[in-house]
Amino acid sequence: MDCLHAKIRENCYAANEFVTDLRASANTCLECDLLLRVVEEYTPGWLDARANGIGSLEGVILLDHWSRPGKVFLKEGPAGNFDGWRNSAKWFDGLQTVASFSFFRKAKEELVPERDNSLRRVVAWESLAVVEDSSLASAFDRAGKWLTHCVDHDEKCRIPNPSYMPRRLLNVGTWEPDREPFLFEPAVPVPYACLSYCWGADTTGVLTTTTRNLDAHYSAVPMLAMPMTVRDAVILCRGLKVDNIWVDSLCIVQDDATDWLQQSAEMRDIYANSHLTVAVLEPASCKLGFLGEQKFGKPDWQRECIINVPKEAGGPGSRVLLRPVEAKTEHNFKGDEDEDERCSLDTRGWCLQESLLPNRRLCFNGREMSWECLSRKTCECGHVLWTYRPDSYGRLGGEIKKGYEKAHWDRSSHRDWIRIVQEYSERSLTQGTDKLRAISGLAKMILDAPPRQSPARRFNFPMGLPPPPKPTIQSYAAGLWKDSFIPELAWIVKGFGPSLNNPICYLAPSWSWASVSGSVRFHDTSKGGMIRKYSPIRRMDCTLDGVVCETILASDPTGPVKSAHAILRGPLVSVDLAILDSTLSAIWDRKRDWHMADHPTRPHTSLVRGKGLQSIEVFLDRPREVSVYDRDPQGKCWIGKCVKGHQGCLLEGNGLDRTNAAGTDAKDLAYCLRLFTWETYTRKIQDQGRPAESDVRFLVLQRSPTDQAAFERIGLGNWHGGDSNMPLFSAAETSSVKIV
Repeated sequence: MDCLHAKIRENCYAANEFVTDLRASANTCLECDLLLRVVEEYTPGWLDARANGIGSLEGVILLDHWSRPGKVFLKEGPAGNFDGWRNSAKWFDGLQTVASFSFFRKAKEELVPERDNSLRRVVAWESLAVVEDSSLASAFDRAGKWLTHCVDHDEKCRIPNPSYMPRRLLNVGTWEPDREPFLFEPAVPVPYACLSYCWGADTTGVLTTTTRNLDAHYSAVPMLAMPMTVRDAVILCRGLKVDNIWVDSLCIVQDDATDWLQQSAEMRDIYANSHLTVAVLEPASCKLGFLGEQKFGKPDWQRECIINVPKEAGGPGSRVLLRPVEAKTEHNFKGDEDEDERCSLDTRGWCLQESLLPNRRLCFNGREMSWECLSRKTCECGHVLWTYRPDSYGRLGGEIKKGYEKAHWDRSSHRDWIRIVQEYSERSLTQGTDKLRAISGLAKMILDAPPRQSPARRFNFPMGLPPPPKPTIQSYAAGLWKDSFIPELAWIVKGFGPSLNNPICYLAPSWSWASVSGSVRFHDTSKGGMIRKYSPIRRMDCTLDGVVCETILASDPTGPVKSAHAILRGPLVSVDLAILDSTLSAIWDRKRDWHMADHPTRPHTSLVRGKGLQSIEVFLDRPREVSVYDRDPQGKCWIGKCVKGHQGCLLEGNGLDRTNAAGTDAKDLAYCLRLFTWETYTRKIQDQGRPAESDVRFLVLQRSPTDQAAFERIGLGNWHGGDSNMPLFSAAETSSVKIV
């Protein structure tokens, strides 16, 4: 029988073995022998106890090589279930984890590792000891070597516009350490760092540049007056020999609205052209600072022991570092252990573009330093941290940072923009008026993408349409792109967020995701699943006749807007809108179709219906009060088969001139505008000229309270059926509507 490491070498990324079998393998396999000696060092006596069956328990060792570095899990359980563990896909059921750790051969010099898939199954990775305190000269020396190596060797990480100059910079005084830092306006391009950090909930007493102290800051910005995070950034830049740094609180005049608007419009250039961005992942307050003791540098976290590492197992070397693995990664074999763990910086809306725009980032989180650039991502201990995470922000960051400066706007790039918006919507903003402003830099990055030369990815996306043209500055409209405007209207609010500050201020038109508070998800792709072997084709049911956006700053077309409207032409039908109470909502949930399972849950279900009186679920953009109760005569009618003739059930009219039935409140009158339909054909049914499966997306609208000639979006609906003849739109009229 193959030993544990033979299984790993045969493209098995995770393998397990009983202690008794592993001991037998160790007689012929140096890697197994090394593993046993490391296990004995980490948990003395456990191997002997489990091999001898003491206490009727047997031991199992799992070696996980899904991620770099590999992990070792020690498990034990009742001896009577041996065969079940060996043969079951859920072999760890019933087993208790005794210990989990990773081990490394200690490196003798600083490392700048490269991605090398040929090393994926090395047993003993080479690593460094984590510096105990990030404020020490040894930490600055390590970070400086990462930076120097990138500057000297990584062509793709060079700044895109070497001639760019921020309006103001803070000189940290590397050439004269005793002098206080000071603001200056560069006359020639100079290298500079950027600081990405959280201000924190309590900003009382935080030093900022204002119109009152601007002149004084040109002379000196006292170190002792700075918040700890900014002070630490100055100390770090001095240690790295970087003369200048850009800090928003000091380089933007905070009480000058014009200066704030102008500089926020340049965020894309400021961060993209930085020599280095210092990312303070933790703590969440600028008053606490980020330099100091590091958790992973403490002796109780990383243990150094002397174990001879044979050459065949990754040696030579005698010093081995042992590090624990957190319990939550125990059954996670795909390298995404941080998937559900967000640092404080990654909860802030402004910080998304600050993490995607720079080509180089030096990160601090209180555990260890880490480095990210377009060529590599490595943690302080020296092993590569590249992990592939489909549909996750971890992978999105790597793809976008490496992609858009040298990639292309095509259908996949459109999907990346949607992924950016979805990630952005998960984050918080203190000021609601920043909703479009804080993502403006990423929109500019999209605009800078050169046209695609290779058609390789052109036919890799089942859109049923040719790639849209490269966007221009005129094609951006309040968070959407005119070239894909109709599909990008198909967003829903995943979770209602807290109300933003300045709620009375205009944020965005109702058709934009930026108009709502809460996380959003786009449903522009097909949900058909019955006929997976056939690619769906999207048929546009609606056309865009025009979009008008007036931005606050005329020179910043991707910034916040003062007003906007879109004119759409398509099938329009008038409907009644009902918000069900909890009892009716629970009954409806039990009958919800399978294809709606991935839609967000709501405390109260929202339904629409037209003249056919067939109820269809929709997802509103904002919470609303219940309008239909279980005790109401129409209650059961909404969630079951309607008995025609009930008072208030019948609609009068169908188009824009529709009038409400007796007793119907104006707030319950709505309109549905059909956007597009995904159609799936099979060869047999296609010959008959009709699809076998259809998904219809439609907007839910109501009259604007400020302009009765216009409409406002209030939600999105999705209907799934066997063909595209959706009953709701059977009597629809093609109309031109203005949505504000």
